This record gives sequence, C-alpha cells and structure tokens, in this order.
Amino acid sequence: MSIDPGRVEEIYRDSLAEDLAPEDVNYVVIEGIVHQTAFDKTKLQAHYDEVAEMLSWLSMQYRPPAVQGGGGWSFLNLCEDKDGHLWTGLHWTMEQLVQVGIGLGLAAWLGPRKLWQAFPGGMPYVSVTLPSDVVPAR
Repeated sequence: MSIDPGRVEEIYRDSLAEDLAPEDVNYVVIEGIVHQTAFDKTKLQAHYDEVAEMLSWLSMQYRPPAVQGGGGWSFLNLCEDKDGHLWTGLHWTMEQLVQVGIGLGLAAWLGPRKLWQAFPGGMPYVSVTLPSDVVPAR
C-alpha cells in the first residue's frame, strides 16, 4: 500500500466548501503554495482516518523527533513515499494532500510564507503529526 493520488484528489474535491455565506462557520480556509482552499469541516472530518493513513506513508523526515522523525522536510520530497517510491509526479496533488492534512490538524507548513523563499527551490517545509505521534503529558 502507498498513497493513491486519485484518492487524494477525490478527498480534496469531496471536502470543498460550497456556497459560503459570511455567517457560515462550518468551513476552514487553508493556504496552499498556489491555491487557497475552503473546506467544509464536516466533510473533511469524514476523511480523517484515511488522510492520516496516507500521511503515515510519507518519510519519517516529516514526523516529530519524539517518534524518531526529522521534524519536517521539504515539500519537494513529498512526491515519494517512505519506501522511496514515487506516488505522484504532480505538485498540485502533493499540495492537495498537505492542505487536507492541515485542515484536519495532521500537517503544517513550517515557517511563514515570507520565509519560504529561503528554503531549497523556494518551497516550504512540511511537518506531519499523526495521533500516534502525540506523547501524553506526564
């Protein structure tokens, strides 16, 4: 198993918010590299387990040091799974996975957009924290 790029797109599209009204609070806007996207929180939450599973297939470099991860890695490396296999060749699909991950609280951009230009290729670093990565407080 690995990450299915077609399924990433399906989840992304299925979770989009429709007909946003100013009083609607059931959506979240996620800034991507190129696209700013509004997701319906309820629709997005329905895909939580599947998105977490997909993110678990990324390199440990994206995961927290508490689980022997690297704490974050370049967006440019997101196209490969943890076994080094290319799961997509499209930056747009990678951005979709990160955006749904951010919307679910499973991923984050590291550093503000204005600093992204300092990273290799001008691309941001991404971190992924899965429920199993969270160490209970003592």
